Amino acid sequence: MAWVEPAARAGALAAVLFIFAFAIYPARAAEPSANEIVVGSPDARVTVVEYASLTCPHCAEFHTATFARLKSAYVDTGKVRWVLRHYPLDPLAMAAALLVQCAAPDKRFGLASMMFQGQNLWIAAPKPLEPLKQYALLAGLNGAAADACLRDRAHFAAVRDAQLKSADEHDVQFTPAFFIGADSIQGAADYDTLADAIDAALAVQAPK
Repeated sequence: MAWVEPAARAGALAAVLFIFAFAIYPARAAEPSANEIVVGSPDARVTVVEYASLTCPHCAEFHTATFARLKSAYVDTGKVRWVLRHYPLDPLAMAAALLVQCAAPDKRFGLASMMFQGQNLWIAAPKPLEPLKQYALLAGLNGAAADACLRDRAHFAAVRDAQLKSADEHDVQFTPAFFIGADSIQGAADYDTLADAIDAALAVQAPK
């Protein structure tokens, strides 16, 4: 899996170490919706499930360089429903995921996109939670709300539990990981690779 380099993580881990303390609490039952963002028509013939960590560089590359083209070709045309599930690989990724899921549902995908686009900057910041909270503010989550979100044990447990449950559904080995119909593509993938898999799934699900 794509972990953040230790040097870049040093300040980040100190800033969000308290999050791992929550792991001693039993995970509460949670639906995958606590840990996912959905874009596209519920009537789409194909659903793509993507697992990503907000600190994963390959995930950021996908969302900054490839996703917009796939969205235009498949999601915006009603062919594909895209489900982005958080798969945090470290405490900082969990903090980012918590902030995303605390935002209003219609702001979550945009907030995650901003975090991917600015990933190199906030990961390397001396206090990475500060730029993350600035992104959250742009999505309507003020400072007090962001702090409450990060300290909410029930919220942490819900996101963590949903991650574990969704990971049981698919054998995730790398991030990003894409599950398209019966196919899985794990690790860095370009537009053509994903488009071919989506086209194959659409052919199977073609209306009769």
